Amino acid sequence: MSDDKKKLETLGEKAITKVFKDTLSLLELSNIDKEQFKRIRKQILRSGNDEIRKFAEELEKYDVKYNPSYNETISFKE
Repeated sequence: MSDDKKKLETLGEKAITKVFKDTLSLLELSNIDKEQFKRIRKQILRSGNDEIRKFAEELEKYDVKYNPSYNETISFKE
């Protein structure tokens, strides 16, 4: 996998993970009991992780080339 594709995969995974973490945080604020929370949490995590896997599988079908914007800092490894 190219570095550019790996970078996009990582960004996609982080975005999807943020959505289900934010959803779980909102769910914690609700007045549901602990057992309901556990069941819903399990479903949210399963769904989020399934979508991350689907995204990674779909990404394999593409050639990805990263084009940095003009104001972006690029660091080089020695």
